[in-house]
Amino acid sequence: MSAINSVLEYYYPYLAAIAKNSKNPKEKLSRNDVMRYGNSLRELQRGLTGNRELPGSGYLEFSDQLAVYTLYYWPISFVQTFLALSEIAQRGKLPKIETLLDLGSGPGPNSFAALEFGAKRCYLLDSSERALNTALTLAERIISNTSNFSVSCINLETMPGDALPGAPETCDLIIASHSINELWKNEPDAAIKRERLLMKAWEQLAPDGLLLVIEPSAMVTSRPALLVRDRLLTSLSDAECVAPCPGSNLCPMLQKGEARTCHSTWLWEPPQAVAELARAAGLDRDAVKATWYALKKSKAKQKACAAPQTSADNTTPALEGRIVSEPMLNKAGRIRYLVCTEAGLMTVSAARTDSRAEACGFFRLKRGDLVRFSSLQVREGAFNFGFSEKTDMQMIMIAPNADSCPAPARQS
Repeated sequence: MSAINSVLEYYYPYLAAIAKNSKNPKEKLSRNDVMRYGNSLRELQRGLTGNRELPGSGYLEFSDQLAVYTLYYWPISFVQTFLALSEIAQRGKLPKIETLLDLGSGPGPNSFAALEFGAKRCYLLDSSERALNTALTLAERIISNTSNFSVSCINLETMPGDALPGAPETCDLIIASHSINELWKNEPDAAIKRERLLMKAWEQLAPDGLLLVIEPSAMVTSRPALLVRDRLLTSLSDAECVAPCPGSNLCPMLQKGEARTCHSTWLWEPPQAVAELARAAGLDRDAVKATWYALKKSKAKQKACAAPQTSADNTTPALEGRIVSEPMLNKAGRIRYLVCTEAGLMTVSAARTDSRAEACGFFRLKRGDLVRFSSLQVREGAFNFGFSEKTDMQMIMIAPNADSCPAPARQS
């Protein structure tokens, strides 16, 4: 069993008990429970991802919707935050987490994921008192000392003043997961208001602090999230993007047109209870997806890199970046990937029969991997490269996988 599912298997009986308004974590969901919650999940899913009438509507104040969210979306959000923190830690950019601020926390999946990475004090802010009480109840049942687990009910859209009520003066990690996209929904200046909120939170970060924003991968939420990322990197003189992007340049996907966006896809075999709910609702669940970014306080902002120069033999020097697509097969029989680099978006391809590409592991790359190529052949078209006999490929980082991600080393 993966480290993630091991933790979820421990949490889930308590989540189920809270959803059923019970104090007995040994009481499993009955078949009737699964069918009833499955029907409710189908309706909730449509409202969150179909017509999107629920985000920003205070839906977690309704007991049935909160129960279904706790049983199904809580584990998914936990996995997303866990994996994002895993990648940040893998890159050596995760600070020691003494204090966490969870913006728009809902019932707290992000805070509980951060606890696995050593978070000591958690401050949860949300407009739903019911959701906050769910988080607090869960903490009381599974954490021996809850004195450092604080919840505050606040409407982030209408809060007064420059400070965040209920937040610590200084924090090491701020997480805003599936919350910023619900604020000022459908307002023409939503991006400006969201930027201002995150800049206000940024002021409360410690010198080595980190801001982690996670949003749904759908186009309607992903592109606005990346737009706010770019606005923050433009406005903040001390911000560096440390994950998952290869640098702090403006997102090249946004410049490629309205049909382009960027997200992570993590394979995940959910625990049995979550899988049963998904089946009852008619949903497929074999992966989790998210658009996310992590900004870290930095004394020196990175400068944008120039495009790779071509050498005398029509090959490039080292080209380093992140795979941001699935493998694509063209009519000529070439497998190609989109690679996001500090200099912009590149295309790297190889014929399916290319033995050099096969030996390097090119055909086994997946979305999120960080790679370094050298001696790529320049092909027709801008920023288009292919394998040659001299090409080499090195893996900088294999993207975390939900089913094989190791348990984090607990911070002391």
